[in-house]
Amino acid sequence: MELQVTYRSELELLTCKSPTSELKYRVFQIYGQKYVKLLNPTGDPEPSTEVFVSNIPRSISVDSLFKFFARCGDIYQIRLLMDFSGCNRGKCFVQYQRVRASREAICCLHDEHIDEEHRIVVKLSLNNNRLILKSIPEWVSEQFVRDVVVRVMGEGLTGIAIKKSRVPYKNYCFCTYRDHQFAIMAHKKSWPFLNVAGMVIDVHWAVPKLLRYSTNLYFTNFSPDLTKKDLFDALIGIIDAKTLVQFRISSKFYGYITFVNYQEMVKAETRLKTKCASPNVSLTVPPAAKISDTVTLGCKLDSSEGTLQEVKWFKDGTAIFRYKPTEVPPGKSFNVPGINLELDKCDSSQIVISNVQSNDTGVYGCEVSTEVPFFRSSLQTAFMYVLDVPEESPSVRYYIRNSDIRAECASPASDPPINITWVVNNSKTFKGTDTYISTHTNATGNHPRMTLSVLELPYYGSYNYRRAKIRCVANLFHLYHKEAEFVAYSTENFDKLEFEKKETPYTENASQPLLELIFVIYMLAAVIALGVLYWYVLYKS
Repeated sequence: MELQVTYRSELELLTCKSPTSELKYRVFQIYGQKYVKLLNPTGDPEPSTEVFVSNIPRSISVDSLFKFFARCGDIYQIRLLMDFSGCNRGKCFVQYQRVRASREAICCLHDEHIDEEHRIVVKLSLNNNRLILKSIPEWVSEQFVRDVVVRVMGEGLTGIAIKKSRVPYKNYCFCTYRDHQFAIMAHKKSWPFLNVAGMVIDVHWAVPKLLRYSTNLYFTNFSPDLTKKDLFDALIGIIDAKTLVQFRISSKFYGYITFVNYQEMVKAETRLKTKCASPNVSLTVPPAAKISDTVTLGCKLDSSEGTLQEVKWFKDGTAIFRYKPTEVPPGKSFNVPGINLELDKCDSSQIVISNVQSNDTGVYGCEVSTEVPFFRSSLQTAFMYVLDVPEESPSVRYYIRNSDIRAECASPASDPPINITWVVNNSKTFKGTDTYISTHTNATGNHPRMTLSVLELPYYGSYNYRRAKIRCVANLFHLYHKEAEFVAYSTENFDKLEFEKKETPYTENASQPLLELIFVIYMLAAVIALGVLYWYVLYKS
């Protein structure tokens, strides 16, 4: 915002023009202070809007000083502390109309050059109205101390509090005044010391109420290219400006904010951590790919997370690709051996790798960074296998042991090993009280490994194994799926099971229920015949 500041000393008038407004100020001096005060204000300034400035040039003009501080917002008044020579004493008070403007001055103008030789100090004016008298001998009565204070520095006094000091045999006294101006006059009257019962008592400014419970919140990891103005605008949109006492960027590496109390600091910390949390990034990496395939890896920043600054891709911690919208061209490959990137298909949301090989197996990572002011980043990783997928099906052998079904399924060798699942009568089988499954691999390391799985099913189990369809299902990610199947069924001898290899699913015989009924009738007739024969033999004998 370009400001035009004009000062006419003969009229004691200063004019400040901006594209949106024109403000006029009266310039006058009362005793040791020169005032630059707004004419015809529309209202009173907000509370806690005055800042204290030190180390200003003693010969600086009023219009130059005004223009320097007007960058942060509308000024209500400036008070320059003057000496008898007509120069300022290197200190002044600047009062803004809004709290935000005063906090912006504390953050953005502190430690800035007002000219080539002077870096100014900007702090919040605390309007301190309390003085403290230290090291008062314990034998001096409270009433005597009160009488001395009222006699020497009693103008504007509103309260006296005498308390016991931590120093043995000493007391201290708080003197509270109507406002800061009365406290200044009392401090001058008691300078350089106060005589109490022949004892020299020092008078100091007490810790202001605003700083009594102040707490610092430190922040770091911001870009060294970030300006104070950008950082302030970003943070002040999240935290309440009225709770700030001080805002400092101590170096290019960290800064801190002083809050009025611990509770406000915790609230601000929670909001900032939420705002500065890692952006929402969706990473899409296939878990496995075949050798010689072309693979697309996706990494997309949520549109609500801010403006994209940079995207980096890594393979096992080594950078392979970077995309930065501000560069020409935006995409850059780092030429890692074995990684064949199709650059014309790589952009901010994906990379394309062609002709992948087994050595391309590894951890792929995508790091996304957002723009100012927070420079948030998120690193997502995923593992991808590149496999030489076998063509063979699993082999199965099976036999009877003590009327129990025992089957063994062996998969082709691969790295990683193939997963084997047993399915009995179209139901997936797990380990249980009547089922036993044991799976083993025959090698370790990165060598191809064969999987051997053993299934044992008791004849008396929960399944009806008089006619059981058993399948061995072998899977390797989404790239390999093979099955081997057999059917176990009963014969006339119910103590034995026989097996028959089936290429098609088993279908129920429609005449089987009738045969079973005939068999039951036949058995009942045989039992009756045996009973009759037994009765006849017994009767004849």
